[in-house]
Amino acid sequence: MGHWTNTLIRDKLKSTCEELNVSFVEQDSTYRSQRCSCCGIVRSANRKGKLYECKHCSNVIDADLNAALNHKVDLPDLHWSLRGKKFNKGNGFYWLKTGLFNFNGEEFRVPHSQKEDSLL
Repeated sequence: MGHWTNTLIRDKLKSTCEELNVSFVEQDSTYRSQRCSCCGIVRSANRKGKLYECKHCSNVIDADLNAALNHKVDLPDLHWSLRGKKFNKGNGFYWLKTGLFNFNGEEFRVPHSQKEDSLL
């Protein structure tokens, strides 16, 4: 039921924005509340309830404010194939404007398949 209600709210908000000629951008919220708005590291252990405490850079902030600040940043999309790999556990990963990087600074690469080539 909750998903159905969210769809109604989103559609009403979108139509109201169109009527008022206001920009409307949908963003996926995956990992945004686990990402540090200061250093960009994503770690599930950093978010505990209403408080966000970054173990990497020592940023301490309200968890909802931290997530809102992350929605303001133009970050690259998280490919569906990376979401289930639980990179947010352990040391975490960096989600920066320039890409996704592991804790050692190596960039994550999205798996490439011939099937994807045929769709281009």
